[in-house]
Amino acid sequence: MASSISVRLGKRIRAIRKAKGWRLIDLAQHSGVKEVHLSYVERGMRDVGFNVLVSIAKGLGVKLSDLIRDVE
Repeated sequence: MASSISVRLGKRIRAIRKAKGWRLIDLAQHSGVKEVHLSYVERGMRDVGFNVLVSIAKGLGVKLSDLIRDVE
């Protein structure tokens, strides 16, 4: 079962991605994280390791601190 932190983080990632007008495949290409994994992350169904989180932040062009702010 997903934790509430994972769900909130996933929603934040999805919101930033959609604000850029990107599809999951676009974020996958920019971050190097597989589209399927990103889908699970955005739905809060998968906990995110530090390296993947850093890759997602870089792919989105945001600071890691901005990505995780107020998620806890």
